[in-house]
Amino acid sequence: MVPRTGSTSKYGQIEEIVLEGFGVEPPGDEQAIHDALFQLPMGFIKNIEAGLGFPKEYSSIVDCVEELDDVTSLIITKRGSTRRIPPGWAALLSCRYPTRI
Repeated sequence: MVPRTGSTSKYGQIEEIVLEGFGVEPPGDEQAIHDALFQLPMGFIKNIEAGLGFPKEYSSIVDCVEELDDVTSLIITKRGSTRRIPPGWAALLSCRYPTRI
């Protein structure tokens, strides 16, 4: 999970991006946070100061998801599209993500 913390949000509506099936575990301490950044797939900003998430080249992904009412979480999954997505979430299959992840 890549939640945005602090008083400002990087995106207008999206509060978190969840990586499902990538083997990235939520960090438990500061060192684990830095280690987890290196586990993020290609196509993600891995710099805390820059704000975790997508580089500007992929801003259209967030723009499209934010056109969906009440969606605050985005799941990028390697597990397929057959599972039920809860209300307030949108899913993107990793094979359709515009880079190899």
